[in-house]
Amino acid sequence: MNISENELKELSESVGRRLSEKRYRHTLGVEKMAKTLGELFFPEDTVRALRAAALLHDIAKELPEERQIALMKNAGFPVGEEDFSSAPLYHAFAAPAVIREDFPRFATPEILRAVFYHTTGDEVMSTFDKIIFLSDFIEEGRTYPSCVKARESLFHALSDGTPFERALDEAVLFTLDLTIASLIDRRMNMNLRTVRARNSILAALSRK
Repeated sequence: MNISENELKELSESVGRRLSEKRYRHTLGVEKMAKTLGELFFPEDTVRALRAAALLHDIAKELPEERQIALMKNAGFPVGEEDFSSAPLYHAFAAPAVIREDFPRFATPEILRAVFYHTTGDEVMSTFDKIIFLSDFIEEGRTYPSCVKARESLFHALSDGTPFERALDEAVLFTLDLTIASLIDRRMNMNLRTVRARNSILAALSRK
């Protein structure tokens, strides 16, 4: 899929009209980070697809919860009972239906999958998926100490010559570990995709 810069500009403007100023600012931060990381690994056409996924990752975030639940049922991905037990995840599972309906030009399997799994991760994640997942956590507008640490650790590893995919996996693992620890501390429901994603990344790193 070859997305033009003009198409990305129009998409960004359309997304901006749907989101609050704060959410849109975060979205632009995710796009910027996805572009930065993507350019280290992918050709330009894939980088543009990454930017589109980043722009669309929170497209359902500010919809009413009831609407998100309805959209989840048409996600086009497996949605089980546990996925309805944690409201903060609904927007990711709902987003593919919004994209197919309102932004069909960008409804590619690669973009839809990355958006669907951008909050939980998944046992099998492509480099494309990992970049969107991580960019959501480490975009420059995220000033939480854990986000800053993850961001700085990633770019320090890259500057030291760590191969891109290993540095990316280490950063994703760090993010997943933080997510799991936070959910445990707050006694919140944990989506099993996150646990499987963590174990899969850990196993992959042990083989590298």
